[in-house]
Amino acid sequence: MTLKTTLYTTLAAAGMAVSALLVGPAVAQDSSGDTAVEDSAAAADVSEVELDAFADAVDAVMAIEQTYAGRLEEAEGDQSQQQQLMEEARSEMMTAVDETPDMDVDRYMEIIELARNDADLRAELTDRMEN
Repeated sequence: MTLKTTLYTTLAAAGMAVSALLVGPAVAQDSSGDTAVEDSAAAADVSEVELDAFADAVDAVMAIEQTYAGRLEEAEGDQSQQQQLMEEARSEMMTAVDETPDMDVDRYMEIIELARNDADLRAELTDRMEN
């Protein structure tokens, strides 16, 4: 994997696939039809306070991601500089999430995973992030 690919993969992971949530990818339905039940259970696992905190954390992470994307473009060709910027961005993103009231990195990641498989939760998060 090239450094540039690693860089963008790191930023995408650090950004916690937020853009995927905003786009609202199709959710694969299982053949048993239990998806709706699983969706409701997942959404119930995330409190209103956590939904708001998640949206706030996403705002912070996206701002950092945008800042570093520009800096990474400027460092094109300097692998050492790009690696340093990737590490700084990852650290800043994690700190931003941890400093968000009622949120931490582990819970942030859990909510991302729940939203990947829960259309209702994904829609709720998208709504909060857009407003």
